[in-house]
Amino acid sequence: MSMTLTLPLFETNSNLGVGLYGIAMAINTFGMFLGFTFLSVFKIKRERQFYMFIASGVIASMTMITVSVFLNIYVISIMFFINGFWLAIMGSLLQLSMQNSVPSNIRSKVFAFKNTLSYALMPIAMVLAGILAEKIKINAIIFWDYVAFLILFIYLSLVPSVKEIINA
Repeated sequence: MSMTLTLPLFETNSNLGVGLYGIAMAINTFGMFLGFTFLSVFKIKRERQFYMFIASGVIASMTMITVSVFLNIYVISIMFFINGFWLAIMGSLLQLSMQNSVPSNIRSKVFAFKNTLSYALMPIAMVLAGILAEKIKINAIIFWDYVAFLILFIYLSLVPSVKEIINA
């Protein structure tokens, strides 16, 4: 929901603007590219995958919380790069865990269901983001959204079965 609001955040702040939004998104994508490259070059040991997963969620949350507080293009660019890098790692570890945890005979159904759920929830999140943005400051929505994301990852770090699944 919050990434949907980054364009309006840039549009409504005179020191940012749409041009800088494009640059910031390119920097975020470059961070993702380097995150995926990092994973293709370095192998993360199984016993460390859980800690990398939790760290990626915490760092991604903290970067976007920082973005919501400091509306400076230099800070945003650095945070977007870091965010992209760690989102790539988080997504890859989540995908790897699902591949290792789900039996091969139902894997295609599980992945199809996951994708269907993701794509079905996206328009709902966009509508919710738009409604909230009409009533609440955009940077406050981004801040609290990523505080919730941070709390989720702190909670996940305390659940033993999550560690078993990620390290499987």
